[in-house]
Amino acid sequence: MPVDYQTLGLAVLAAATIGLSKGGLPIASMFAVPILAIAIHPVTAAATLLPVLLASDLVSLLAYARHAERPLLAVLMPAMLAGIAFGWLSAAWMPVPMIMLVIGLIGIGYCAKSLLLRRPPAAAPGTKGGVFWGILSGFSSFISHSGGAPYQVFMSSRPIDKLSYAGTSAIVFASMNVVKLLPYWSLGAFDVGNWQLSLLLVPVGFIFTLIGIALLKVASEDAFRKVLDLALLAISLKLVWDGLTKYISAV
Repeated sequence: MPVDYQTLGLAVLAAATIGLSKGGLPIASMFAVPILAIAIHPVTAAATLLPVLLASDLVSLLAYARHAERPLLAVLMPAMLAGIAFGWLSAAWMPVPMIMLVIGLIGIGYCAKSLLLRRPPAAAPGTKGGVFWGILSGFSSFISHSGGAPYQVFMSSRPIDKLSYAGTSAIVFASMNVVKLLPYWSLGAFDVGNWQLSLLLVPVGFIFTLIGIALLKVASEDAFRKVLDLALLAISLKLVWDGLTKYISAV
């Protein structure tokens, strides 16, 4: 894959958003694939950025894994893996634009409810909700890289502090990114050019992950929860827009 200066600049910007996200700022990485997709095919963009995600995941795990909520992991991990497997098996016939639209509307609905009711998170998270949102997160992560929206719908309603959120998210998404390597490889999304660009971007991801970690340390719990709500709303609006535009262009 030939790389010109525009592609390289966009790739560096995309890697920076991944690093900030892995450092604990969840709103950032939603822009990564769309940014790089300006210059190259979206599937190629996703595959190129996957090694950057994995490298940044390592830093995030070292910083936050010890703070993870183990009961939540026990519920979410198997559900997300099941969702990825279903997405892989159904990739050929699943209506991706419609799914993106539905997931986006669910996220917007949750944000509207949270804003209007202004209720504090529930005292005891239910495991059934974790199974449902975990499967949906794994599934949507595979087919459209939008697993963060269902995940945040579930996690935003949990009574969880910023470090526990960051630790749980680090383990969950690092595991999903490792698992997605095999499906992407089987679909032929990687080539030598992809890996060369990915290796150039890894240091960028490392640096901005450290910047994200530093920013999270100084953020208050209230400010962090507001960032979560903002991230969910932004991701959901983008999913609705992408779903509508892809659906309209297909008819």
